[in-house]
Amino acid sequence: MSKSYQGFKRESPINKNFATIITECHISEAFDPTIIPHPKTIQYNALWDTGATNTVITKKVATELNLIPRGKITSFHADGQTNVETYYINILLPNNVGFQYLRVSEGKLKDFDVLIGMDIIAQGEFTLIHENYKHVFEFKLPAPKTIINDSNSNNIPKVGRNDKCPCGSGRKYKHCHGA
Repeated sequence: MSKSYQGFKRESPINKNFATIITECHISEAFDPTIIPHPKTIQYNALWDTGATNTVITKKVATELNLIPRGKITSFHADGQTNVETYYINILLPNNVGFQYLRVSEGKLKDFDVLIGMDIIAQGEFTLIHENYKHVFEFKLPAPKTIINDSNSNNIPKVGRNDKCPCGSGRKYKHCHGA
């Protein structure tokens, strides 16, 4: 039985590389999608950043969506560290790949209004390959249960919910990276 994936793909022009990966996204205040009517969503450009721990939005996004601050965190960035507001949002990526009640922080971003961090990327399968003289970026959900090495053998088993988290925290996976 084949796995059903939800995802999207972007390709660079032939003989051109992606300098950055930017896709469109739609953002709204956090809500339960089974309840109608849904709040308004606004489309923004989002930069994908595997070096960012969490997703970030600009003050412009928070203001346009009338988001209510839900706390503060210390954000570590290239210029040092800053205490910033946090918000809860729903985000819809291309092809209706969505995340609900995502906690995001506010930050200063240039040329885009959303930064997609590892809190989203780690939940799916993020691939960037060179194929037919183009770069191809693809994001799919759900993430595969096993990872196969280059020789297509020695499958690495899935971490169980009650196993210790492989990050080394000593906590159960379900209370750490599996939360």
